[in-house]
Amino acid sequence: VLLPLWVLSEAEIPAAVPIRPFKRIVGGTEVTPGAIPWQVGLVAQSTGVLFCGGSILGHRWVITAAHCLVETRGSFFIRAGKSHLLEQHLHPRYNVSVSLYNHDIALLYLKTPITFSTTVRPICIGPKAFTEALVKNSSPATVTGWGRTRFLGSTASTLQKVEVPFTDRTECKESSSARITPFMFCAGYNNVDKDACQGDSGGPHANSIYDTWFLTGIVSWGEECAKDGKYGVYTRVSLYYRWINHVMGLTKHRLALDVEDPDT
Repeated sequence: VLLPLWVLSEAEIPAAVPIRPFKRIVGGTEVTPGAIPWQVGLVAQSTGVLFCGGSILGHRWVITAAHCLVETRGSFFIRAGKSHLLEQHLHPRYNVSVSLYNHDIALLYLKTPITFSTTVRPICIGPKAFTEALVKNSSPATVTGWGRTRFLGSTASTLQKVEVPFTDRTECKESSSARITPFMFCAGYNNVDKDACQGDSGGPHANSIYDTWFLTGIVSWGEECAKDGKYGVYTRVSLYYRWINHVMGLTKHRLALDVEDPDT
């Protein structure tokens, strides 16, 4: 996906915008068909059960959470024209024996291309400085998925969405009994029932500017769903922009770093 020049310009780093009204996944609000055209589901071949989400980056590329791939057994397909998987590219620093959720990012290369239409098309990704500013200043973000509509509840039959604000990093770290690494960020509400939940993993955390949508996070983990005093935790996509472009073959030069310095 070719980015407009304003994405690459330091002068065009997005300024703060007012918080918009929100919807939710926990509690269940349906998405208008085609409104989130980059959303896909990962579906187990043997059972037909959708176990994770993902986002379209190109005709044959989908991005998701690495833990979705290590936790599933058997083959699966992508719910977007029922495309089958050819290759998995987990981030090289992802190590399940150390942490199930650090560097929780993976790319899927499909056997057959996804056919784009008005209701099926990719989401953009932007370079680090742009994406870091966007996730903070264009808050709240939209998170979508077919996951559970409450903790340990049933999954949704139609795509759901929630809008969640960016959470200050200090507050994020203090709220969790588990470690929030520099490669993660928090979003959500301290005491409002609005959050991602089980089954939403791998799905998009997206922000928009000038009517263009960018992937800023990947649903990774949380302590229950919409629990008081807890936030959703997301993979910090901004730090993997160069790695994503390298794996997708969009850059030809040697990759110096597979993850950028988080500066935190």
